[in-house]
Amino acid sequence: MRIHRYVLSILLVGAAGLFMGLHTTVPTYLPVPLEDFPASLAQWRLAREETFSPELLKVLRPTDYLYRVYTTNNGDAVHLYIGYHDGTRNAGQIHSPKNCLPGGGWYEVSSRKTSLPLPDGSSIPLVEAVYKHGETTEVMLYWFEAGGVEVTNEYAFKLKEVENSIFRGRRDAAFVRIGVTTRGDSLDAAFQQARRFLGDAWQSLRWHLPS
Repeated sequence: MRIHRYVLSILLVGAAGLFMGLHTTVPTYLPVPLEDFPASLAQWRLAREETFSPELLKVLRPTDYLYRVYTTNNGDAVHLYIGYHDGTRNAGQIHSPKNCLPGGGWYEVSSRKTSLPLPDGSSIPLVEAVYKHGETTEVMLYWFEAGGVEVTNEYAFKLKEVENSIFRGRRDAAFVRIGVTTRGDSLDAAFQQARRFLGDAWQSLRWHLPS
């Protein structure tokens, strides 16, 4: 039964990829460019912003992206990555950490899907994961967005893209990752730090990504 489900999943994703390659959709533009994402978010202040190399951009092909480090006065630091793809043929595909990070020498220690309550009373489904590279441990929260809908599963994300393309004429997608680097610190404390940042950044994330 498990093999049948695996084969069915592969066939569905393959059919989804074929459909996405043949079907025509219109681009969905960001409400606000990511460069205008706030430099201050409650207690957090922008400490550093990085740009990707031309080689990396050639692989990712985002329509827009943001990679920043935010810090607090007491020394807490988080990494925020937002990659946005507007759904045109020139835009690349979302890259899952499960597939990309191992190529850079990282390996997954643990991951779990969960739902995190937000200050506005809503909640967001996301993945809480721990990755390791040498002596460095990275705690991260991440999720995918397909047409403004958050999902945590790579297969569900692909199917949501197809659904959006058929019924909404759009296949824009985003990937959001909040990371905290630790070196022997408490993983629970690192996760709390990342969750706290997400709560402070949530409204800005919603204003900058299409719904």
